[in-house]
Amino acid sequence: MTSYSAVGQRVRRIDAPAKLTGQERFTGDLRVPGMLYARPVTSPYAHARIRGIDAGRALQVPGVVRVVTADDLPVARDANGMPVKVLMAAGEAVYAGQFVALVLAESDAAAQDGVAVVEVDYEPLPVVATLDAALDPSSPHIRETRQQANAEEAGMHNTDAAIEAEENDQFLPANVSNSAHFTRGDVAAGFASADEIVELTVESLTVHQGYMEPQVCLVDIEPLGDLTVYTSTQAAFYCRTKVAETVGLATQRIKVVPMPVGGGFGGKFVLIEPLVAATALAARRPVLLQYSRMDDFLAGNPAPDCRIRVKLGATLDGDFTALEGNLVFDTGSSGGSPMQIAAILLGGYYRFPNLEIRGSEVLTNKPGAGAYRAPG
Repeated sequence: MTSYSAVGQRVRRIDAPAKLTGQERFTGDLRVPGMLYARPVTSPYAHARIRGIDAGRALQVPGVVRVVTADDLPVARDANGMPVKVLMAAGEAVYAGQFVALVLAESDAAAQDGVAVVEVDYEPLPVVATLDAALDPSSPHIRETRQQANAEEAGMHNTDAAIEAEENDQFLPANVSNSAHFTRGDVAAGFASADEIVELTVESLTVHQGYMEPQVCLVDIEPLGDLTVYTSTQAAFYCRTKVAETVGLATQRIKVVPMPVGGGFGGKFVLIEPLVAATALAARRPVLLQYSRMDDFLAGNPAPDCRIRVKLGATLDGDFTALEGNLVFDTGSSGGSPMQIAAILLGGYYRFPNLEIRGSEVLTNKPGAGAYRAPG
C-alpha cells in the first residue's frame, strides 16, 4: 500500500502559530516613518454633480496635513481628461459611498475629524438602480461624462461553447456596456423535436464577500521615487501592473508585498491600491488607507446581481435538442462583469446541437462589480 506524507495526513498549517497567538502582522498593523492616515469623504448620493469642495475647516484640524481630490492625483487620463479608474469621483459621484476626497493626517483620529468638517456642494442627478431600468432605452445614462468599459474580464476564459455572431443585431440601450450573442444550429427546430421543454429563471442579488479584514493598503515611497505597495491582495502581479499603469511608472519601479490576507473570496483583486499609490505620490509621503466596515459595504466590489433565463429542450432518451439563454449582469458604475464568461459556460458544459445565448452587461449607479468565489 502506497504511503503518503501529506495526502490523508494531518498537516500543520505553517501560518497557524502566528495567527493563533495574535503575532501575525496584517497590512493595517504596519507603520513606516512619515506615514499619513487616509480617510475618505464619501458621497451620500447615488448620482450627483460635485459643484465644489471646501476643505478649509478640515485643514484647521490639528494633525490634518492635506485634503486630496481627483484633480490632485498624478494619474493617467482618458480621452475626456478624466482620471482613470481610481475610485475617486471627478466632478460627478456615480454611486452612494464613492470617494469624493481623502483627508490625510498624522493620526487616524485626526483624519476622521477632518472628514467630518469637509463641505461638499452636491447637485443630485437621476439614478439608475435596477436591471430593468438599465435595460430601458428611455433611462438616463448613469454618468454625464461617459467612460469606456473595462473589457479585461471578457478574455479571461475560453471554452467550446458556441460560435459568436460576427455582428450583434441587438439594439443596445445607453446603459448596456457590453453584450454577447452566441448561436449554433436551428433553435426553433431543436425545440420542435423535443419531447420535453423546461424553462426557469435564476436571479441572484448583489453579494458582499464578507471577509473579516477590510480593504487595506499601505504605499511607501523609496528614496529614488520607487513605490513599495503593502496590501491585502489575491493578485500581486496584477496589482503591480495596475499601479504602474495608473501612476505612469515602469513595472520594475513598483514592488508589491502581498501581506497575510484576512479573507478575500474574490473581493481582493486590486481595488484601492492604484488610488493609494497616486495619493502617496501626490502627498510625497507614505499613505495608509484602511476601509471601515461601512466603507467596505458602500465602496467595495461585491459580486454583481444578475438574472439568467434558460429554456432547455430534450428527448425522452436524455439527449438535449436546444438551449436558449438570456443573461443580464449588473456591473455597477464601471464595466467588467463576468457576463461573457457566464454566457460561454452556460453553453459549454454539455453538447447542444442548437443554441442561442444572449447576454447583456448593464451599468447602474452602484459600486463596480467584483467576484465572489468564482467569476459569474
